Amino acid sequence: MTGLIILLCVILIAIVLVQIGKVMELTGQIKGEMEVLRDNSKWNGWLSLAFMVVFLGGVIISAWAYHNEMMGYGPHQGASAHGDSLDSLFPGPSFSPGSFL
Repeated sequence: MTGLIILLCVILIAIVLVQIGKVMELTGQIKGEMEVLRDNSKWNGWLSLAFMVVFLGGVIISAWAYHNEMMGYGPHQGASAHGDSLDSLFPGPSFSPGSFL
């Protein structure tokens, strides 16, 4: 039953994408191809910028929320005898990626 629902969702998404393509084709014929390309480029630019802001905001929020659990902060102990010495090597390369080049 779950497979049938997933299949129907995939088919409906494909139908929607085909219909969007047809609408874009018709608007290209009505408005003129260059105007449509300029409008699409403008939308893609703004949506890419919005995605970047949301993504980087999410990265900053998750780093702040989990700062005690990652990157050696908090009460962590190594899982082996030499784990603590290996963990102490992590902060250098993580904050200066060019240090090993």
